[in-house]
Order: sequence, then structure tokens, then C-alpha cells
Amino acid sequence: MCTRTPVRADLAIPQPLFDFAQFELFGTVGSLSTGRAVTRQELLQHQRMLLLVAALSAMDADRLPLETARALGLNALQLQYSGAPGTAAKYVKEASRFFKQLQASGVEFFDEIEPDHADAFFWSASTFRGRLSDVSATTASNRRSIIQTLLRELEHLGITPAADLLGPSIQRGHAEPARLLTDSEVQRIRNECTGGFLFTYAPWFEALSEAGATAAEIAEVRGADVDLDQGVVRFSGRSARYGPLSDWGVNTLRLVIAQQPLVDDKRVCCGEDLGPERAAHSIAAGMHRILRDAGFARDRQVSARSIRHTFARRVLEESGIEAAALFLGSDSLDATARALVHEWRVA
Repeated sequence: MCTRTPVRADLAIPQPLFDFAQFELFGTVGSLSTGRAVTRQELLQHQRMLLLVAALSAMDADRLPLETARALGLNALQLQYSGAPGTAAKYVKEASRFFKQLQASGVEFFDEIEPDHADAFFWSASTFRGRLSDVSATTASNRRSIIQTLLRELEHLGITPAADLLGPSIQRGHAEPARLLTDSEVQRIRNECTGGFLFTYAPWFEALSEAGATAAEIAEVRGADVDLDQGVVRFSGRSARYGPLSDWGVNTLRLVIAQQPLVDDKRVCCGEDLGPERAAHSIAAGMHRILRDAGFARDRQVSARSIRHTFARRVLEESGIEAAALFLGSDSLDATARALVHEWRVA
């Protein structure tokens, strides 16, 4: 059954007021055509009227198509920050990415957007120096603020989502290293991954993270890269290497593969139809959901990095800083030491 996109009661504009809005709009256009000096505020008001009329026209349908909501939202952001081009460009770019991910997830109408869609966007992989990496809480918080602004602008046009998409605020300040996990915390995450493992990629996400893989590297692992007899996985990309699987990883993946055999040339953690960036975003968001469901929703120092760094710390303690850097695919011993909170240089 089709449902009408929710509209704020105080902005449900009756026909007489709609007619008045059109009158004001054409009046402003008339003043522009006669050459009368028009202030910037009047121009902005004219543009707002255009946007309002467009929103009212769009809501004539039973449901608001996502593409229409996108056009209205991006125009509203551009208008709101017309005096700050840099901010406008940043907000429009991130909002565009949000709508792109919604379309890739199969969302067709505005009222189909769910909180998990927004959460997946906040925590999707980020790009740093041309490489995809796990997202920090600061980046996730910035994205949440931009989407909050986008939704506020849509609400001003009388368009509201069917559910609260934002969830709790995200604590900024993830410049410090990701917190390392205790053995019991690692076990909690493992238990979360194996609760319904026959139907999800969760065991792969956890096992490959424990082997040192980033979201982008997990996305590119194929059947031929997995060698359970040797207990290793081959990671490709800029940091090509073999990652050692934990005992838990080997034993769990044996059970998974018994139910879903590997295909040598096929990805093991996502479909072939996803591009590298989209695949990495999907896995980063999936890792965030695993951590959230394992009880770490309010501990923003715990991220997918925490898993990698916890096992890298074990490698460091057993084999030294060089081995830990290789495990993480890092070409910097200093960066590895900082990530693992390790003082390694001798004065």
C-alpha cells in the first residue's frame, strides 16, 4: 500500500496560501525584469519561493521519488550556504554521496529510507591519499551533521522522513589510536559474528580483520586467496602480503566453507557487481554494525581498526615492530608504533 510522504502539519500549505506564494514569486520576477534594483536578500527569497513551489508540486504524488528529494535537498543546501561557496560545495558533495548510496541500496522513494541506511553512510569507508580506509568517529560525526542539515532543509520544505534517521550523536575526536580490545571483548565480537553465520558475511569480516585486512582489502579477497591448510589469506593491492588467520578464524571459516564452498575467481565477502569503492563502503558499514550489535555502540574508540590493531599488537609482542608493520600493510614503522601505542626508538 502506498503511503504519502510525511508532511509537517504547520507546513501543509492550503490552496489560498499556495496561490499567494505564486503571486509573490511572479511579483519578484516582474521586479527583476523591470530593472529595479534588487537586493541579495530579495534574490534569495525569490529562489526560496521557486524551491517551495517545486516542493509543493512534487508532493502532489502519493510518494516522493528519491531523485526528486535529492534535487530539492541539494538545491536547498546550495541556497542555504550561498554566501559560503566552500561550505556549500562540501555539503552538496556529501549529500550527493548519501543519495548515491541510497540508490545503490535499492531505495526508490523518500519514505523508504531507514536508520540503517543513514548509519551505513556515516560509517562507510573513507578515502585518504587515494586509499580506502576505515572511517574515524570524527568523519562519521561530520557526515551525520551534514545529513542533519539536509533533513532540516527538507523539513523547511514540508518534507520529513518516516523515521528518525540520525540516531544518537557521534562523539568526535578519533585522532587518538583506536582502543585495543581485551580477550573477552574479542570473544564478544566473535560470538556476534557466529550467531547466524550461515546467512551473513560476518565471520569473514571478523576473521579477515583479525588477519590484518582493511575494508578495501577484505572486499577484494577471492576464493583462490584463502589457504586454510596454511592458515593464511593473500591480500592484494598496494600492500600485497599474506595475512595469518587466527585459530578461531581457521576453524570458523572451515564451517562456513562447508556450507558455502569457495569459487576461486569470485569475491568471498561481496558480490561481483560492486565497484571497489562501493564494496569497501559496504564492508566498513557491515563491520560497524557488528561492533554495534556486540555492545560497542557507545564506545566510539572501538572501531574496525581496534580489531586489526589488537592482533597487530600480538604480532608486535611476539615478532617485533617490523612484523607488525607488515601485518598491517604499513610502510612506516613510526606510524605502526603510534597506532599500537608502542615506544620503539632507543634514545
